[in-house]
Amino acid sequence: MKALVSLIALVITGALHGQTDTTSRPIAVFDKLTWNFGDVPQNKQSSHAFYLFNKGTAPLIITSAIGIGGGQLPSYNREPILPGDSSPVRVIYGAFNIGMFTKVVIVSTNAGDFTLTIKGNVFKVDSTCFRFEKTLHDFGTFAKTDRLTCEFTVQNTGRYPLFIDKVNSSSGNMMFMLPKSPILVGDSGFIIALIIPNLGTFYKTGTVFIDGYAKPIILTIKGEATPNEPTILSPSQK
Repeated sequence: MKALVSLIALVITGALHGQTDTTSRPIAVFDKLTWNFGDVPQNKQSSHAFYLFNKGTAPLIITSAIGIGGGQLPSYNREPILPGDSSPVRVIYGAFNIGMFTKVVIVSTNAGDFTLTIKGNVFKVDSTCFRFEKTLHDFGTFAKTDRLTCEFTVQNTGRYPLFIDKVNSSSGNMMFMLPKSPILVGDSGFIIALIIPNLGTFYKTGTVFIDGYAKPIILTIKGEATPNEPTILSPSQK
């Protein structure tokens, strides 16, 4: 009888060991764990999204994302990541301090903890890093047209890429087209102004903001639009 009981117990134990573990669980996989921003102008806010994938069979939950050392701000979606889906963990870096940097963010999930790393080099932008060919364009006196255009050339004379952030117009009938960003070392870019002139004298400005440079650059455009072609008087008519 004891032998029979032992045999039954052995069979049951073997059957249990032979069963496949079907417990559902999340499996967290990041698309990458490190991101290099490269050269960043001082005070230019940069960001990168690390994508977290759920390769498991149960919802994946991010419980926290904490920046270590300061200067970086992580954000994430509080909603569960369903199996087969993904969600970004975005890290913003303020680039306040000049020099090389390496920062980490600890991401905790119900499938384990992960360390994300951002790095790069913050450089200072001063007046020696760029040169405008001109900052004033004078159309003079001209017959009124539907549209005027002029361009301002800016050259990168520094050691790092040059980023033109934006140009604010002083007038609603003038807009600016920015050069391809960034302007590489030694290259030039063109800021193009498009103006719809009114009759009479005009004086308009555009305020250029360069990433990392504290002082905006003022571009000036002026002229006088007349109804017809201006008459050039001969010396005998004067």
